[in-house]
Amino acid sequence: MAAAKKAAAAKKAPAAKEADAGPKAMSKTARIEEVQAKLKAAGAEVKKETIKKILDQYFESVAEEIKAKNIADLHGYISVRKVTKPATKAGQKIMVGGRELVTKDKPAETKMTASLKKALKDLVL
Repeated sequence: MAAAKKAAAAKKAPAAKEADAGPKAMSKTARIEEVQAKLKAAGAEVKKETIKKILDQYFESVAEEIKAKNIADLHGYISVRKVTKPATKAGQKIMVGGRELVTKDKPAETKMTASLKKALKDLVL
């Protein structure tokens, strides 16, 4: 009886994984091949290696801009911003519902946020 339950549970697990997978983003190679095909259709002959080098240089430039200025604009489609939240000290008392709470030390946090610009929203939506 127990073996039958284990077998039934094992059969359900792969189906659950497939349902949770959802759509996947295009791979880097597939994206480069798509760009090459569109350029070829437009009459421009460009190698895949050249497209890859251009994209790598572009995103290296964006990374340098984010490090220097904390913000970068990706060709008018996406704005990327680096947000730094300062560290908090321990022992600060906060009144919550008539009780005093002592906070713990929290290290500084750095997060990246991206927002879509109107040009991309018009293309997608």
